[in-house]
Amino acid sequence: MRYRDLSFLAALLLLSALVIPSVVAASSPNAKRAKVNQMVAMLPASDMVATIDVKRFFGDALPRLLSANQPMLAEWLGKIDSMSDKSGIDLRQFEFLAVGLNAKFVSEKNYELEPVILARGTVNSQDVIVAARQASAERFREEAVNGKTMFTFSMTDLANKIKPDETAADAKPMIDKILIGTSSEISISAVDSNTVAIGSPERVRTLIGARSKVGSDITRLLDRKPFAVINFAGKAPGGLKSYLPLESDDLGKSIDAIRFAYGSMDVANGEMAMSLSARLERLSQAEQLYDTLELMKAFGGGALGNSQRADQQLYARLIQSVKLSRNGNEISLDLAIPQSDVDLLIAMLTK
Repeated sequence: MRYRDLSFLAALLLLSALVIPSVVAASSPNAKRAKVNQMVAMLPASDMVATIDVKRFFGDALPRLLSANQPMLAEWLGKIDSMSDKSGIDLRQFEFLAVGLNAKFVSEKNYELEPVILARGTVNSQDVIVAARQASAERFREEAVNGKTMFTFSMTDLANKIKPDETAADAKPMIDKILIGTSSEISISAVDSNTVAIGSPERVRTLIGARSKVGSDITRLLDRKPFAVINFAGKAPGGLKSYLPLESDDLGKSIDAIRFAYGSMDVANGEMAMSLSARLERLSQAEQLYDTLELMKAFGGGALGNSQRADQQLYARLIQSVKLSRNGNEISLDLAIPQSDVDLLIAMLTK
């Protein structure tokens, strides 16, 4: 993925912080899934789809994740408060997001991403458009698409709107990087009376024009795992092995044989639960990959478990906690990390 794509996604989230209204929480996982599936059905054809229970992310997952690093949690919440002060809209008032991503291969380890975010609320969508126009200081371009109006904004203008008045020395380089090369644009449109689409101009045009839909091969996978804070499903990008430090050609071939991936992340019962499943092209490839992962788990857990170092003992516990399973040409990895180990892991990663 190129840096410009990361900048685009950052600005996309900044726009979301400015314009998406609060919504009413669903009462059960099944009700939530039904609402989110309605949103997914509105997305255009995508290589990857993710759904996010934003209220649970900010209300439960993020506080648990950073419970052992209160200064970092306070920093994140402070930034959200700053966005709320500037826009009048609190990022934590979101309920759900449905995200559709297309990935265009450019070169090895280099993909261009074309995202679109769909959000639904109880407020009139036209009020959301007004908030977006005000946030951009009325600097936008209008375009009629399929009887609807699409508004297109400069990423630079949006980033400058969010930019804090007082910037910490260590945060300034991040802001500068977000603003580098931000000549691309972001569009927003009211899809219906209470649904808003945000993304690249072409992706928003495709969505509101109903030119395509997400394939059933992906939507079916979204429902394979229990509804969680985050659920995702999509096609595996070509050349997947190049992203991993692999020494075995056979393992690399098995990784490249992955055609679809899906999974979830959740927090419950004092644990962070992560699940990842991969569907391979052929049964023999799934068998080979499963056997290799089992061997790596046994060897890695044993070798690290004998270490006196706290970090390696932690890694050993994580490896040993991984539950591997295979069903035909699908392999699943499930991991439940207790809060105490989440705290240790975050402390190690943020040193």
